[in-house]
Amino acid sequence: MLSGNVEAFGINVFSATIAAAFQARLPKPTFIQAALHLEACLIKCFDVDFDVTIGEVCNFQSNNPNNALGIDVISSVVPFDNTQDLALESKPQVFFNVPIKDGVKIKDLSGNEKTYNVRIKKWK
Repeated sequence: MLSGNVEAFGINVFSATIAAAFQARLPKPTFIQAALHLEACLIKCFDVDFDVTIGEVCNFQSNNPNNALGIDVISSVVPFDNTQDLALESKPQVFFNVPIKDGVKIKDLSGNEKTYNVRIKKWK
């Protein structure tokens, strides 16, 4: 919140207060949302509210419509399926879209927040 006033000859001529709240989801896709409130007095006092939205909200999508999390937990596995000429000493790697062992909090379409825990049960 920011406020100030202008005085002339000891008399308050103008006063104003502005408050803002910002939210940004970056970098790609970019979504910025802001709410501003202005209170000012110059002969008469008035209040003004502004809501600004730039960009589009990114919603997670899964290739599996039955996925409760809404996103694919596993991003990719190396080596890929049907890989040929694979060296015997190559080690498989798995890449995840969510942290393992830490809770992921996601709001559903109703606005209810749920926590999902992703754990690896067995790794050979």
